[in-house]
Amino acid sequence: MAEQERIVTVYETELIEKVAMLRMALDDAAIPYMTANDVVSTILPTDGMAVIRFQVLEGDVERAQEVLRELGFA
Repeated sequence: MAEQERIVTVYETELIEKVAMLRMALDDAAIPYMTANDVVSTILPTDGMAVIRFQVLEGDVERAQEVLRELGFA
């Protein structure tokens, strides 16, 4: 069985504008990602749940960090 890569959180934000920008940038860079709490945050914005986390595979962390730097998010 092939070894699975870990999923790493590379960015967290409460600002929906940053979420949209980062989604577009990661899509443009063809970096697969997942977000955590984005649906819950828009439906039920309570303390601790408004933070949206961007997660990538461990092998894509460096590329994702470069995208974050280009956006000025790092």
